[in-house]
Amino acid sequence: MRFGLCTTVDNSLSAQESGWDYIEAAAQRVLNGMVKDEQWSDALAKECALPIRSANLLLPDTLKVTGPKAIPPALRLYMERMTRRAKQVGITTLVFDSGLARSAPDGFDREAAKRQLIDFGKLCGELAAKAGGVTVVLEPLSRRECNLINTIPQAMEIVRAVGHPNFQCMVDTYHFWIENEPLENLVAAIKSIKHIHVADKDGRAAPGETGNSSYQPIFAALRKLDYRGTVSANAPSLQPFGYFTVAEYLKTQWKRADLGLNAA
Repeated sequence: MRFGLCTTVDNSLSAQESGWDYIEAAAQRVLNGMVKDEQWSDALAKECALPIRSANLLLPDTLKVTGPKAIPPALRLYMERMTRRAKQVGITTLVFDSGLARSAPDGFDREAAKRQLIDFGKLCGELAAKAGGVTVVLEPLSRRECNLINTIPQAMEIVRAVGHPNFQCMVDTYHFWIENEPLENLVAAIKSIKHIHVADKDGRAAPGETGNSSYQPIFAALRKLDYRGTVSANAPSLQPFGYFTVAEYLKTQWKRADLGLNAA
């Protein structure tokens, strides 16, 4: 299993020295789809001590996917740049999180918003396939961060409607636990889950930090179902001095899940 860390390029050397396999960067920072090609450079990615295999924070808050302010041509231009540049720097997974960009405006018809999400998903799939080797994954976000697509079944409804191999699903343990989702939801969607974020439920702390979140059932299910995707720690408060401890914790939990041992 490849374990990555959501962090900045500046911290990539510390991540490398602590045993992480890759970093997950901020897409808007590394790929910056709001600027023309002549204003963009892959220099930041080249400075990274580790491969950048995935990127999150896909859309700026002001680039709306749903509601009357959504502008399809602007979304197409942006995503064409993002997918093409992702391919150029070696990013294989783009995380469609972006809660404010995809939330339905107050009073806007939810079914209409879902149709807009489906259209955007089809656009993402088309452009990711054209770029080659890039997949966009839809992240269920808790109701604290978004009013659309809060659970795995809701995400899978969109993924199935899109019907494109380059537009798939992912799971973030923090949101998964906040929404009190049963493990069965993950198991049912495993063929479409291509990426995982991990963080403790309490305060989105780094994995293992609070001692109140058990990764054993999730990791055991992933191993049993032969999950071949990536796992990124996504804990904003995690500092470089804690990188090694968290990396070792996750690797240990993964091994224990294979052996059927307790998480302690």
